[in-house]
Amino acid sequence: MTTAFFSTRFKSRRFLLAGAGALIVFAAQAQNYRDSGGSAVLGVAPLVGCSGTGNCLGPVSAANPMPVSGFTGFQPTPAYTSLLVSTSSSTVALPLGAVVVVYNTGFNAAFVTLGNSSAAATTSNDVIPPNGWMAFAVGPNTFLAGIVTSGTTTLTLSGGSGLPSGANGGGNLIGLASSSTAINISSATTTQLVAGVSGKKIYVTAWDVMAGGSGTITLEYGTQTTNPCDTATTPLTGPYPLIAQAGLAKGSGLSPVFVIPVGAQLCARTSAPVQMSGSVSYAQF
Repeated sequence: MTTAFFSTRFKSRRFLLAGAGALIVFAAQAQNYRDSGGSAVLGVAPLVGCSGTGNCLGPVSAANPMPVSGFTGFQPTPAYTSLLVSTSSSTVALPLGAVVVVYNTGFNAAFVTLGNSSAAATTSNDVIPPNGWMAFAVGPNTFLAGIVTSGTTTLTLSGGSGLPSGANGGGNLIGLASSSTAINISSATTTQLVAGVSGKKIYVTAWDVMAGGSGTITLEYGTQTTNPCDTATTPLTGPYPLIAQAGLAKGSGLSPVFVIPVGAQLCARTSAPVQMSGSVSYAQF
């Protein structure tokens, strides 16, 4: 009797363990992702989507989209303020709202930072290009500080809440070039390619040149006292050595290759009386 009792208990425990093992195996298999061919992919748990009837069937598909909630578009308070930014850091009190959108409506890139009334911006801070914008979560901050490297620009601040969305502007800076001019030089001289305009920079987005003989060409900028770029002359490139029917090309027209400071002109300096032909694509604002 005693022997039979222990034997029966032993068999029962084996059965229970076997059953538990089966449950563990089935539970693990249920978590495996199966591809379109039905093969199990171990260790992968697919995202589960829910149909319009509330059934969470998964994986995520057009019929079972992932449920997302808690996101709303930006809603202005409305509360607005503006800041004229120069080469010295200046501040403005933030408008009311948990989120502030800062629009750069001027002609120069602005560097900005958040803080209190003593906040000071540097050119190492976040940058907002002309015609662009950037959004910030306000947190404990109460002021925005801004600075530009040259000239001035204007920032418009909109206070509100939610997730801002839309195009980030900067069309002239990071878009297609709006103007072009020819390179047509046949002497050893400095030639103006793009005239300087007060209060505006030149953004060279692409350029190319082909040589008709041996000589060098250098792009540079400066201002003009008597001759093109004869004052505050600054090279943009080294002297490219070219031979007949040799050339080069830079840029795609979609973003700046060179940025010429406000009011300066763009020039090409050649070393020999040989034909240099090409073009420059640029934006100026």
